[in-house]
Amino acid sequence: MEELLDTVFLGNTLLQWAIAVGIIFGAIIIIKILKVVIIKRLKKWALSTKTSWDNFIIEIVEKSVIPLLYISSFYFALLTLEFSETVTKVIHVAYMFSFTFFVLKIISAAFKKFVYSFISREENSEMKEKQAAGLIIIVNIIIWICGIIFLIDNMGYDVTTLIAG
Repeated sequence: MEELLDTVFLGNTLLQWAIAVGIIFGAIIIIKILKVVIIKRLKKWALSTKTSWDNFIIEIVEKSVIPLLYISSFYFALLTLEFSETVTKVIHVAYMFSFTFFVLKIISAAFKKFVYSFISREENSEMKEKQAAGLIIIVNIIIWICGIIFLIDNMGYDVTTLIAG
């Protein structure tokens, strides 16, 4: 049995692969339990409140945080394995792309929710919502540009020339 676990596959022993797979499955089970138990309770609680912010936060958790947790579990499990420098860098860049994408998605959704909740208190809110759509598009573009610059900077490139103009 020990000989089997010491068998090398893609530069790692089968034991190292089993540990990485165990981390992934363990994380998936924990995330599923989190999703079923905590989110269900939060949804029941949110139905009893008058604000829509709690519903928004639950939606953000379901659509962005949970997928990010799944991706992070794969990433951190793969970090336990030894790969070539190129493969390690590809894994890191892929994780940074997905992490940045989900964080920017959360920021954009929060800004949109903030603007629409502020406008809904005013008179002529339907007309103002249409006008705010243009503002939201412009701010989303700025948010995504800043996020892409942040991503490029974190990948090790000098972005001062991009920022300086």
